[in-house]
Parts: sequence; C-alpha cells; structure tokens
Amino acid sequence: NGLYALAHGYHYCVFTKRLRPDTRKPHWHKVLAVQHTLKVCRNVVLLDSDAAIHDFDLRLEPVFDEFLGAGTGKHMALAVDWPQPWCYANTGVVLYRRHPIVDELLTYWYDSP
Repeated sequence: NGLYALAHGYHYCVFTKRLRPDTRKPHWHKVLAVQHTLKVCRNVVLLDSDAAIHDFDLRLEPVFDEFLGAGTGKHMALAVDWPQPWCYANTGVVLYRRHPIVDELLTYWYDSP
C-alpha cells in the first residue's frame, strides 16, 4: 500500500502506537487515526494491515467521486459483504471525506462503550 501511495503522490500513514492513553483495545485507535489524518487530508482511505490495493493503475479520485462525490450526500463509505442474509460492515476498508458530521460520528463511535 505504501508503494501504491508513493506511485500516485498520496500521503501514506502507518499508526503503530496508541494515540490516547486508555484501556481500549488497539483496533479502536484506528478511529482516532482517521480523525487525526482528516485534520490534514481532505480524503482518507483506511485500510487494515491485511487489506491491499491490487490495481496499481487505479487512482483514488474516481473512487471518491463515485461514492462520496457531490450530489451523493455522503461523506463516508465502507465495504460491506452482501451475500449473507445479514449485512457485515467491513471496517477495515473505509473511505472518509472531511466533514463535521464525520468528525462527530467518529467521536461518537470511539466514545461508545
């Protein structure tokens, strides 16, 4: 993923330490990592360490335009696994666009029990 970001001129961030001293499980800190990154970047793609971009020719701008572009009314999109009769949200692949509602959601999400 780092090589992909470098090839396209994107910022690439890896968070390996807790961003806040608390007792939450480490995976909760990806919420804080996204909030931190959205302060300096308009768009953020969160990929867990087991996710990878395989198409090095694909640029992210068209993906953001399709899912979070003007007229969609959306500021966040996540992968879902639809084949089951229930919906699993995959929080390891998420697109975020900076917006106050996203920051509010991330704060609520992190602060929820």
